[in-house]
Amino acid sequence: MRVVWLNGTLVHPGAAAVSIDSPLTRWGDALFETMRAEGGRVRFKMGHLDRITASGRALQLRLAPREELARAVDVACAAGGAEHQRVRLTAAEDLVLVEAEDLSPLGAPEVATAAVIRGAWIPRRMMAEHKTTSHADYRRAGRGAAAAGAEIALLADERGHIGEADV
Repeated sequence: MRVVWLNGTLVHPGAAAVSIDSPLTRWGDALFETMRAEGGRVRFKMGHLDRITASGRALQLRLAPREELARAVDVACAAGGAEHQRVRLTAAEDLVLVEAEDLSPLGAPEVATAAVIRGAWIPRRMMAEHKTTSHADYRRAGRGAAAAGAEIALLADERGHIGEADV
């Protein structure tokens, strides 16, 4: 089951809609955090919220207050009701979106193939230091990995040092 909290209201996932004028839709100008909830609670929630609000300040985005973000996460987790949930918080200047969905408990790791995509990671680039919703570079790297027969792209700088993965 998947629960969606959008700007103060629980909505059916199929009915959730974001304006085409939203910075998220128009420019991919938003931030996100992905968290794990167990028993309806996100462990290290405040650390996740600290990171997203610090990124908002660094990128000069006027996000909702940290307390509002925390409440949205709590409400979505409670509404989902599953013992284990994947929780994704997306925040833009006009948006608070939380998706909580059932997640199987962690088990043995699955096997996956990966390809290193050189030049896809640019160290010290401001946007690379924050979890933004602008993922064009990641998606391009993912297509490169798929073309190489791999499931995951490992984004590397020109020297081959890995900075991120498209997972």
